[in-house]
Amino acid sequence: MLIFAIDDEPKMLKSLHKAIEMAAPNAVIMDFSLGTEALKAITDQNLKPHIVFSDIRMPKLDGLEFAVRIKNASPNTKIVFVTGYSEYAVEAFSIKANGYLMKPVKPEDIRREIDYVVPAFTKPEGKLQVQCFGKFEVFWEGAPVQFKRLQTKELFAFLIDQKGTFCTSEEIGLAIWENDKKVLSHRLRNLVSDLYSTLD
Repeated sequence: MLIFAIDDEPKMLKSLHKAIEMAAPNAVIMDFSLGTEALKAITDQNLKPHIVFSDIRMPKLDGLEFAVRIKNASPNTKIVFVTGYSEYAVEAFSIKANGYLMKPVKPEDIRREIDYVVPAFTKPEGKLQVQCFGKFEVFWEGAPVQFKRLQTKELFAFLIDQKGTFCTSEEIGLAIWENDKKVLSHRLRNLVSDLYSTLD
């Protein structure tokens, strides 16, 4: 799960990041001091956060305007405002905000909002989940999958990156080892076998 944390006050941003990290330890969290920076990451880098926790009063692009623009750029992104100003609540919900938290925010507040607005990521029973942003990780029913060999994990990452396209054994081997073609085939067979065993 990809989460954006946005606040123009460094101490508040640090506190928000820590609360999110405690509430969702497996999430990839990206911090921004301005809404314009977060919006640029969405439009220019094609990042699609599952949920955004944002301050509502910020310079250059305030949270309410930011919410409208982010919904246009990434319709499936959920937005939860984190603020010290209760008077913005009505306006926030009028633009279809998904939540409204008062500072200082606590991990249990974050967890509750995530459980409410992103249920697919909080109840992953029977699903294999792959995290490709930041550190590559694989989860089964919410728990990290343990790979016996690091290169088996690298093989799985390579196959996912290929998105189902055909690739030869040599292409796979060269991507993982870069050379050593003589023992490449034998080593690859071992990794494929190990991957089957791990995923089974």
